[in-house]
Amino acid sequence: MLDIDAEDKSSRSSIGKLDNLNFPSWSIRMRAYLKSKDLWEVISGEGANPPSKKKIKSTANILISHLTEIALKAVVTTKNKEKPNKIWDAIVNRYASSSVNNKARIWLKFMQYKYGGNLKNYLINCQKMIREFAIVQLGIPDNIVSISILAKLTKDYWNVVDNIIMSESVIFFPSPTLQKLQELVYMKET
Repeated sequence: MLDIDAEDKSSRSSIGKLDNLNFPSWSIRMRAYLKSKDLWEVISGEGANPPSKKKIKSTANILISHLTEIALKAVVTTKNKEKPNKIWDAIVNRYASSSVNNKARIWLKFMQYKYGGNLKNYLINCQKMIREFAIVQLGIPDNIVSISILAKLTKDYWNVVDNIIMSESVIFFPSPTLQKLQELVYMKET
């Protein structure tokens, strides 16, 4: 029994708290956790029978306990605080909707992100942000995203940047651009 409790505590803590930056990974972890506890049906409505009051309270508690103070204020209201499906809908509307506000928030986060000297971490973070672009259907042309990724790099990478720019099959799409830069990481690691 202690192993199960420790495992559950570890699972819950790995979810982390939802903030303005981590919705894609947070939602995957939260959904997996709720499914493992047979609580996802409370949110999805997929259960054959209506969920028990205990399941509803437990699901609401789990969601609310995994929100930062800012996220809590943004999505939980007196009307939805005991309705986990409504809380989930508010979370998705706030962090994954294609609203102009959400698109602007995600684009500004990307534009403010700076290369900090570690290419591997930079590429991982760029990839995460590009996934967020897809979630909110950002609509920024791929070549602009690719050029923005390259523009943040330091002078050390200008030769590589020039080579990428010269290759139309690479520069027009973020994935090949990131792959070319990832090759540098592999070369440095070997």
